Amino acid sequence: MKGILADFQPDFSYYEYPGGSHWYSNESVDWKPLFDYFRWHLRKIDTAVNNIDFITANPGISASYYWTTIYQQQQPLEYSRVVLTRDLLSGIIEGNTENVGVLQLVLKDFQIGQSIQIKVDSLQPLTHIVRSLNESLFIQKNENAWRVIPRPSLQEKGPHRNGTFKEAFNHRMVYVYGTKGNAEENKWALEKARYDAESWYYRGNGAFDIISDDDFEPSVYAERNVILIGNAKTNSAWSTLLADCPITVDPSGVSMGNKRYEGEDLGGYFVWKKPGSDIHSVGVITGTGVNGMRAATANQYFAGASGFPDYMFFRLGMLKNGPQELTDAGFYSNLWELAQPK
Repeated sequence: MKGILADFQPDFSYYEYPGGSHWYSNESVDWKPLFDYFRWHLRKIDTAVNNIDFITANPGISASYYWTTIYQQQQPLEYSRVVLTRDLLSGIIEGNTENVGVLQLVLKDFQIGQSIQIKVDSLQPLTHIVRSLNESLFIQKNENAWRVIPRPSLQEKGPHRNGTFKEAFNHRMVYVYGTKGNAEENKWALEKARYDAESWYYRGNGAFDIISDDDFEPSVYAERNVILIGNAKTNSAWSTLLADCPITVDPSGVSMGNKRYEGEDLGGYFVWKKPGSDIHSVGVITGTGVNGMRAATANQYFAGASGFPDYMFFRLGMLKNGPQELTDAGFYSNLWELAQPK
């Protein structure tokens, strides 16, 4: 490992502690060369950084580097990159981007009243006059041109809430299990919540609240994400939390905009914007019938290396036959819209 690292990155500190522990012990953490290395690599102040080379796969996890933010992507979870240079005296920002839909540029280091030019991706330059202290400029790429836009609404995707099913497990999530199905469906919902609680305790050394749909009061949990277990029939909180969601799951099938998948063996996971909030989310663990619910029982979404899109649906047969039983999966647009079939 040291040899591979040294081939391309000479700036590192390396030490082997015979018999040392990988976990939280003083030989791993309370080690002077580690803190010396940090001291030698102090982060530069913003005004000292005029060249940026920044890559992210998800603005919801990492979006900003000094004076630029990848606010929205063109293709979700593909790598996005910005390579930019600025000249504060000449008033120029120039460079290239990859897979960037909306870019935020912080202009606080330019002078008020200064005219600046933004030359990105060898496209038509933009001219902007700095009007205030701490001003940010948002530019959006449409086909082969950049244009200045107002700050995107917080109801759109962005660093504050960018989607993917796993994002719903932030903000001290609370599990809400359904009680309006038949005895078997209700039993599954409660057992699923308990199963996830045990997994979360084991994998993350954490805990979350579990309540029934009858006990769910939106105002009580206004500052928390919600994980809803069940479907539109079996969980009475569905109509409150997902009234404007383009995805609906009932005992006979799944509706996704203009698409409809029939069957009682469909299971799935998806995320949606929590109503009344700019940052919180609702995660849904669902199934059309008991067979579909059982298909959704496995919880690899707690595994650190797992990744999930905004929505994912599959049939019970996936447990035996694998990906060929995947029904639908994908991402909403930056406006939280489903792509409609052509």
